[in-house]
Amino acid sequence: YGAPATTHVPAQLRPLVDRCLAKDPAARPSTDELLAELGDAERADSWPSWASIKDRAGEGTPVPAKNQHAATAVDVMPSASARRWRIAKVIGLTAAFAVLAVLVAAAFAHGLVS
Repeated sequence: YGAPATTHVPAQLRPLVDRCLAKDPAARPSTDELLAELGDAERADSWPSWASIKDRAGEGTPVPAKNQHAATAVDVMPSASARRWRIAKVIGLTAAFAVLAVLVAAAFAHGLVS
């Protein structure tokens, strides 16, 4: 609910970042305003060019950073222990429902439930 902590943002960018984080959306700059204001700013070597960001804005594709890697099956697959735990939960729930079904059937058979 308080003001964002922007003390570690470079001084020349702080006013722009503060405007981008304004609570009132109408007070935030548009994409075109941002690109116009940042067009002359120095950029780090790992940043994509402003022109490439603007070109890709309509494509819906993210701009890759230098250090990003493509997600692999290892990144998205659960560990072996997580898979075993899921299997154990499914087996336990299935057994519990089976026991419940047997108890309900027995209650109907003995006339305890009508």
